[in-house]
Amino acid sequence: MSRSATTGSSSTSSTPLGLQVLRRPGEDPAQEATADVLPQSVYDRVKSPYPSTQDPKYAVALQDHAKDLLARPSHPVFDLVDRERLRRAAHRDTPSSPRPGARGLERALDLALWMDLYKPEISLA
Repeated sequence: MSRSATTGSSSTSSTPLGLQVLRRPGEDPAQEATADVLPQSVYDRVKSPYPSTQDPKYAVALQDHAKDLLARPSHPVFDLVDRERLRRAAHRDTPSSPRPGARGLERALDLALWMDLYKPEISLA
């Protein structure tokens, strides 16, 4: 198996730096350690982010939840999240793949839920 040498690392990884310097970006130490027994097609396949929801209904559900949040104009999340940007994302034509706009919606909704659950006191200076 001939593979070119490139460097891949992750700033959030708990993997020791010496193991982060691998041949391909995104490779993991377990995959590299078993390279000699993996079929080439398995070794070369592109990883998909986990979790990766491919169902377009997921994007619609995110947009619906964002619309529900927008109906609560006094929600404290709007001290941190741009209401107009969230409105545009919630009313955008649903993409065929939910990934392009999902991250921003997920973050805003997660933050709103976290604020509902923990009721933090946030002071913006």
